[in-house]
Amino acid sequence: MGAMSTNEIKGASPLVSIICDVFNHEEYLRECLNGLVYQKTDFDYIILIHDDASTDSSPQIINEFVEKYPKLFEPIIQKVNQYSQGIGIWKTYQFPRVHTKYVAFCEGDDYWIDPMKLQKEVDFLESHPDYSAVLGNIIVRDETIHPTIETPSSQTERIFTLKDVLGGTLFPIASICVRQIVIDNWDNSINSNGDMILAYTATSIGEVYMLNDCMSVYRRTGKGVCTSKDRSQQLVAGFKEYYSFHKQLHFPQPHTLIHYQSQAIVRFICNEGLFRLPFLDIISYIRFKYTLLYIYYIISLLAKHLYNLSYHYFSTKAEQ
Repeated sequence: MGAMSTNEIKGASPLVSIICDVFNHEEYLRECLNGLVYQKTDFDYIILIHDDASTDSSPQIINEFVEKYPKLFEPIIQKVNQYSQGIGIWKTYQFPRVHTKYVAFCEGDDYWIDPMKLQKEVDFLESHPDYSAVLGNIIVRDETIHPTIETPSSQTERIFTLKDVLGGTLFPIASICVRQIVIDNWDNSINSNGDMILAYTATSIGEVYMLNDCMSVYRRTGKGVCTSKDRSQQLVAGFKEYYSFHKQLHFPQPHTLIHYQSQAIVRFICNEGLFRLPFLDIISYIRFKYTLLYIYYIISLLAKHLYNLSYHYFSTKAEQ
């Protein structure tokens, strides 16, 4: 039974809130919202949609869906952009409206491709009370190149812990469904991006499980804060973000930060070359008391990269 029919016929309290944030997403928004309203569930859900004063036709598209599915949507359409004023959308407008057992997410430029996504994730959480969240696999749709390339994630079914998050793992926001306790334990004192705090909070409460099912699409448009930067800027931004995050937590597991930074350096060198490394821009985020650990990680990671290159080269030669 579709979600619209469920809500109209049963009239029960929703079990899941879907948080959907929109800003100038007119090109993608209908695909996003169709993926939300076409979910097939045996429970009710509500879509908490927030438009941050878009200057395109996003508000009109939202109103179209609200008129068509009035029992599915709770809209907030701002007249003045809140993000530019330093106001956190989730903690100020979205989380206070959450009164459900579970919370899922999908931003206006991403979309769901499995109509059973919510049902699968809720079924898992209902039968596994020790897990704080669950997510599915994703497809990365890269629209920054032509022709557009869609790449399914190579991740397999697995468990994520706090150590993974401290070491740089983030969960694709369109793929995750969390328990309300994750929202209730949100730490407003941490000054970081919402994806990072969400992953940290979820894994601080319990383990997070990833299903094999590929159920959502992350769209890389080049218009976002991170994807619009070149690789040097991305490296520096990542160093700054993770260093600040660990510092606010009083460096709970120092080796995870060192490993994340070492991986980022090696990845950059392999893609861009050693001489393009913006060392002067990242030096203030290096923890020099762990110099030997940096050296160990970087040498190990470079050796692994060279091994993989040589293995691929000789395998290709053998096939010719």
